[in-house]
Amino acid sequence: MADQGEHHKKSWILHHILDRMIGSREIVALRRKMILVQEYVKNSEMSSMLVFETGSMSEGFVMKGSDRDAMGIYPNIEVICPNQNTSFPSDNRNMTIFVMRNDDCRSCYVPLEVVKLERSTSVTTEYLVPVQDKLFISSEIYKQLIKDEFNAQYPMDVEIHGPASSVKNKQSNFGIDTDFAISFRCKCWPPKANEWLSRTRQHGWPGEVLVNNISQSGCHVVPIGDKTSPNTSLQWRISFATAERKLIHSLSHEQFLVYGLLKYFLKQISGILIEIGVDEDILSSYIMKTVIFFAVESTPHSLWKEQNTFPCFILCLDILISWVNAGYCPNYFIVSNNMFKGKLHGGNQEKLLRFLMEMHEMKWMCLSVGTFIQPSIGVRIQRVFNGEWKDILLAPNSTEFECDLAIFRKSLPQKLYSILDHLLSYLNHSRTLMNRGYTLLHKCQESIASNLFVNDKLSTFYPSKLRQHFTTNRYCAYIPPLPYAVFLSFLCYHEFGDRKRRDAALTQLRMVKYDEHQGGSEFWIVHNLLGICYELVGDTRRAIREYRESLSGGKILQQFNPARENITRLLHSKGEAL
Repeated sequence: MADQGEHHKKSWILHHILDRMIGSREIVALRRKMILVQEYVKNSEMSSMLVFETGSMSEGFVMKGSDRDAMGIYPNIEVICPNQNTSFPSDNRNMTIFVMRNDDCRSCYVPLEVVKLERSTSVTTEYLVPVQDKLFISSEIYKQLIKDEFNAQYPMDVEIHGPASSVKNKQSNFGIDTDFAISFRCKCWPPKANEWLSRTRQHGWPGEVLVNNISQSGCHVVPIGDKTSPNTSLQWRISFATAERKLIHSLSHEQFLVYGLLKYFLKQISGILIEIGVDEDILSSYIMKTVIFFAVESTPHSLWKEQNTFPCFILCLDILISWVNAGYCPNYFIVSNNMFKGKLHGGNQEKLLRFLMEMHEMKWMCLSVGTFIQPSIGVRIQRVFNGEWKDILLAPNSTEFECDLAIFRKSLPQKLYSILDHLLSYLNHSRTLMNRGYTLLHKCQESIASNLFVNDKLSTFYPSKLRQHFTTNRYCAYIPPLPYAVFLSFLCYHEFGDRKRRDAALTQLRMVKYDEHQGGSEFWIVHNLLGICYELVGDTRRAIREYRESLSGGKILQQFNPARENITRLLHSKGEAL
């Protein structure tokens, strides 16, 4: 009994360490809500492509080393299943239509035959391959041309990673590594996954309502074929990304934390696997997601308690070991698809199986392996067990953070579509105001606006002096609200000939340039706003200095910075050598 008591206590400690590392139930819910709000706002502004956030961030995680995953969806392209009616109603007259064809493809892969090609959509004959008397769209050609188009529009290196175009932060300065996959939507549930709909679920997860909701949402196809097939270039993979996000959001907090522990465990052991010669792409976050789905589906909800956190983790490790031993990892939606196929074999399989079994035999000590998290989760558990509670106690400023969350959560409007300004304010709250020791009054004063996004398509909404600043046809930039407000006041006073107030606004803008969160160190355009002001008052020397400083300012979207062209223009006007 003593051992069992110690076991439960350590599991309880593990739960609370994870709760602090990954986030409380409320914080995770807020992160997810923020993603949904961002998604809604983006998609309300876009008509040619919708964006669906996938991956860890959309699930509610904020993890070191994680990237941003998103899926672009063309609303005027649709995929239909083989058994669907191919007579199209009038509202489909501007749609390009593909149909999934059954052939010798692996279970999760399908060729897409052209049923109806609308020239106004993004699909052209460049992507199409004739096979006998039919036309199919090539995933390889499509993916490559999308990459080339992206490279042509944006001066950064884009690499193909699986079905996605991958951009590293050090090249793009987006703030995070980004994988973006273009997809086509299929509104119906694919016949290959019908078993998932009728599967016997003794423990009631996922519930009937959720299963029906997921089936009504259909699926997507993404441009990647089966690498073990000779016809890989004509195949597209069925993606259940929308279903997966709904399933993750339906997990209890205890289940979600075990899923997070699996992801942390993978990060901890990844370096060791490479050292012992195991291919790094065999185990992935997606495999861990598949493990947690099967684990939750096959066990009673009552098992997933705080005091059972470690046993539930070991249960998941048991599932993974059994798959590696069998050389078969079933896709959760299409179990006939072995996700280890073409990856796990021979020496790889033996090395990985031996390593995972060693981890299993280590029991609690397996949480101390690796160096990705320092100190390791295992070390933290032992410290708390020995009476050092700092690893699970909230920091002094965390109380403020929790209060902020409660306030902002209650202020989030129920009807998102009716009050977008409040939503943008809500996003700005979460990013810039929380946990900084500000008074509630200051937070409310600062919450009236978020960063503005300016591009060539929205040019009519910005003053002519700013539009003239961008000399290229394609441009985009983020403008923080505080310097932009001061800049607008400067323009107003300048137009009205009020030199005293104009000069006072210019002095304020010089001060704002050094703001920690909205100044030139974060946003290069703040220097350019000052440069425009100096040009308007005739101070060319200071304008050139600001444009030069902007080139070493904030890096996000720096590739669109027109400062070099403005410097050249001003130097030419002065007759100076470049």
